[in-house]
Amino acid sequence: MSVLLAVMVYRLLGGGLPPAYMQVVGSVESAAIQRDFFLFFAYAATYFVVNSVAVSGVVALNTERSFRDIWSLNTRGVIGYDLGASAIALLLAWLYTWFQATWQLGSIGLVLVVIPIVAVRHVYGLYHQLQESGQELLQVMVKAIEARDPYTSGHSLRVSQLSRLIALEMGLQIRDVEQVHTAALLHDVGKIHEEFAPLLRKEDRLTPDETELMQTHSARSAELVGIISKFRGFIQESVRHHHERWDGKGYPARLSGHDVPLASRIILVADTIDAMTTDRPYRKRLPLEVVIAELQKCSGSQFDPEIVQRVISSVAIRRLITVGIETSPMPVTVVLSDPNAGRPERRGKPFWKGRRA
Repeated sequence: MSVLLAVMVYRLLGGGLPPAYMQVVGSVESAAIQRDFFLFFAYAATYFVVNSVAVSGVVALNTERSFRDIWSLNTRGVIGYDLGASAIALLLAWLYTWFQATWQLGSIGLVLVVIPIVAVRHVYGLYHQLQESGQELLQVMVKAIEARDPYTSGHSLRVSQLSRLIALEMGLQIRDVEQVHTAALLHDVGKIHEEFAPLLRKEDRLTPDETELMQTHSARSAELVGIISKFRGFIQESVRHHHERWDGKGYPARLSGHDVPLASRIILVADTIDAMTTDRPYRKRLPLEVVIAELQKCSGSQFDPEIVQRVISSVAIRRLITVGIETSPMPVTVVLSDPNAGRPERRGKPFWKGRRA
């Protein structure tokens, strides 16, 4: 259906079958080539739009999710890449015509054209496999770190998934989305250092000295991340500042507002949501309405108001937050500004986040 509609658009706009380009010398023919060249991208755009709309529509109906959310997640970040990659078809046609005009190779010319493209695709496949292996190694490392603290098992992976979804809702380019995802996955790697082990297991309220030590984990995480040259810059700084607050009362540098890297602001919101929506021995996960209320309450103080608005207005994110959440009829009060918030004075567990902030 996508191909047929694209061909109809191409022909209705006046596009024709390309002549033997290598033999064209007249101005009329040259103008026709230029016209058909640009119409080809109209053809490609029609194909990708129809295809993405049809597929996203089916998925939205099947999953009962918003069409806008499905289309945005699967298409918005890659439509430019798809249109650019479609130019390979033009290259294929031009090379085939050139082989035919120069050497009269017939079908052998097509083989000579296809072989390099297959080779490039194979190399790309190997690169993609290498990327996947790298992500798997990162996940293994994160799981090893979280083994120190069974109460946060899977925390970094969940935060990375939620951060990626928020980044997509913010309209970031796909490359930036993937960097946000990686930074979120690694945001707590500094806790692998031995000095944090007793603090992670401590059930009592942290002392001021212990709180100060715990707050160094973001900088220690950034140090470890910076060992990998590929992660220096965007990812490293995103990890370093993931506990900075919108009002400047966070750590380690007390940055505020837009001075805080966007990825760090996203990770902070995702980190907080995960802390509130996971079961702990001392409490059950919180219902969606409580999570939304707390995000709104701290919008403009702890959190970037725009990010909070995108989160609470996104059907996809609200659905992700809701998965597995059991509605609780009990009213709850949460204090987010105090690093020790919810930590008991004697024994017990914190309400939701303070123990590992």
